[in-house]
Amino acid sequence: MVWHDYISVNPAVVHGKACIRGTRIPVAVVLANLHSTAGASSSVCSRWSIGLPPGSKCR
Repeated sequence: MVWHDYISVNPAVVHGKACIRGTRIPVAVVLANLHSTAGASSSVCSRWSIGLPPGSKCR
């Protein structure tokens, strides 16, 4: 799996933040939602070095 196939960065979309390709959903929002749920979220969060919103932390 190549992350470029799923994540895009475009200065004209969501102020250049990394988004799920073809959407305006920021990757940081997806990771923050994963982090807030129980389970494998910490492994997802720690595997990808993409910034989370202020106040969010990987466990």
